[in-house]
Amino acid sequence: MVDENEFREKMGKFENMGSQIESLGEQLDYVKGIIDEHNEAEKLTDRFKDQDEDTEVLVPAGANSHIYCKVGRSDKVLIGLGSKISAETDVETAADIIERRKKDLMSTKTELESGLNNLEQEYKELGEALQKEYQELQMQGQQE
Repeated sequence: MVDENEFREKMGKFENMGSQIESLGEQLDYVKGIIDEHNEAEKLTDRFKDQDEDTEVLVPAGANSHIYCKVGRSDKVLIGLGSKISAETDVETAADIIERRKKDLMSTKTELESGLNNLEQEYKELGEALQKEYQELQMQGQQE
């Protein structure tokens, strides 16, 4: 016999899990976007380090657009430190920082994917259990 109050509690949990899944999916998309930005920064840093000054290059501007620019300095990079603060460093140090950040982001991505997969599995199982309980509640209602 299915208790209607327990069923309602499980339904609340089911709805909360759905919201958590959506939130984790958004977080995962955000982290993937940041990883893409780091990949682009990696490519640009690598591409610019071997350029001579005054060499004309195409720089990605976003939205699948590029801008023609001339290289002023190819030995230094401004890299963000956080809180809208940047510092000038050499290309190799910048590349190391970008790579280290990317590794941390990949680890975060893996954790989010694992958590999301686990939560989706629990959500599916709870949904199936709720479906059965709902059918039992309907049968109980018909017998009364």
